[in-house]
Amino acid sequence: MKKPKTDKLVFDIRAARTVGDKWRVLAISADATLVDLHLALLGAFEWTGNYSAIEGAYRFSFGGQPYESGRGSRTALRKLLPTVTAFEYQTAEGDMATHCDVLRAYEVPSRRHFPKVLAADVESDVRSATWQAQSAMRREYGTVDAQIGASPRPTQTTPAYRHGFFSAVIGGPPVMPMEWLDRLFEAPTDAGLKELNAGMRRLTETYNEVATELMQHQEAHIERVVALCVAGGLSGQGLIDWYLGYRDAMSLRPTEWQGLIASVDDATFFTPLSAMEDMLETPHKRSWLQDAELQRNLSRAFGILSSNVWALWRQRPASLVDESPRLQPSRKAEATHATPTVHRLKITLRGVKPAIWRRVEIASDTTLPSVSHILLSTMGWSATHLHQFVVGRTCYGEPDPDFPSNTRNERGVSLAQIAPNPNARFMFDYDFGDGWQHAVIIEAIVSAEPDAAYPRCTGGARACPPEDCGGPYGYRDLLEAIADPSLENHASMLNWLDRPFDPEAFDVEEVNEALRPMRRGMRNKPIAKPARQTR
Repeated sequence: MKKPKTDKLVFDIRAARTVGDKWRVLAISADATLVDLHLALLGAFEWTGNYSAIEGAYRFSFGGQPYESGRGSRTALRKLLPTVTAFEYQTAEGDMATHCDVLRAYEVPSRRHFPKVLAADVESDVRSATWQAQSAMRREYGTVDAQIGASPRPTQTTPAYRHGFFSAVIGGPPVMPMEWLDRLFEAPTDAGLKELNAGMRRLTETYNEVATELMQHQEAHIERVVALCVAGGLSGQGLIDWYLGYRDAMSLRPTEWQGLIASVDDATFFTPLSAMEDMLETPHKRSWLQDAELQRNLSRAFGILSSNVWALWRQRPASLVDESPRLQPSRKAEATHATPTVHRLKITLRGVKPAIWRRVEIASDTTLPSVSHILLSTMGWSATHLHQFVVGRTCYGEPDPDFPSNTRNERGVSLAQIAPNPNARFMFDYDFGDGWQHAVIIEAIVSAEPDAAYPRCTGGARACPPEDCGGPYGYRDLLEAIADPSLENHASMLNWLDRPFDPEAFDVEEVNEALRPMRRGMRNKPIAKPARQTR
């Protein structure tokens, strides 16, 4: 197996018990040692024995080379795993024998959250297995819990955990309910319809509360975080639960979160999360959680952080969320003539690498319903799903009278109104099921060419993903499947496409041909110039 050249190398290992049908896929850092792997596997399988007594009691076999009873305990996995595709593992007493396959080695932006259980058999809980694997490998068994007076293990049903989780889900990159529902919705296997409805109602209420706080009452959101975090008392459990909820939601979109962190100039922006992570990773620092003032300061920092993340993800210019009264032109106005203007937009599909982007010029006075058709045609979408424009905190789209929301009607609103200046930005969302997001930036606002017709596409790169392929992650899986004939789903994915597909293809002439029915000429036209302004 070829080892990537990086100091942030991670291995995925599929470990299957030789007796029974229990299995795990464990992701672990290449810098972890052999004894780290031993403890992580014990934790991943939620072993219930005495960890301290068994720390050096393991047996590994790598290509026939045995390591046992503490031998090679400090050997890094990067020295062992690249040379094998499979190995055997068991505890010295033989009560847990496991066959392990090395699935892949790859780079990650940060190894902070490893080890991590990526998948498990249907009867096991991935979250619980991950938590115990991390606790075991970091030697947090024994007296650690007693140091802070309560178990640090997260409880997904606590209000603090749910609030932290939804703060990241709502404030950060869009995540569909199907991606987070199984993490939070807990119900007994014999639960009836009444219990299921009650559980869903609790989740929905929390979701709506957090959304309202972030969108309308951010100071209330901050105070709510403080109240939940200090509710656990000196055990620090409320603070731990909120933080773990936020972190778990971040793990749903790790690449996009990492991109945000890298883009923030202020290095202290994510300091609260780093400080909390440090306390949980370093056992002796957990005693700090008993400081009431520290709890309050950290929880307030969490609240401010999540509010700021909400603003960052939407990239809202202050001018677009100004709620001050607008100046209205007086009824007396003199007519004059002005040269029509054109907005030059760059549209980039988020969550896909290499980037899929287009550059298009659109008449500034084009209304949003027409702008949506232009953007969809420019990208290559079929316009068979819902869409919305997200400008700061305001959404424009087609409100559904049967489902009341805060979405404003896009009719009568022009491109110039939502993006009045160069460098203005907004998001264009398409297909709420797949969750496609387009980042749009106004590169320039220029005078229209006298004999030109708009809209027109002037550049771009790569093909638009197929409709209904499952969003950025589904598209990535699709590309892997059609590119590798050895994969089981290769034939089925080709059959699903039902047409040749080249992800690198882009033809600006084809795009302009699709835009041709929407084109109109630009002529100088009278505009109203206010003689004076009144409120």
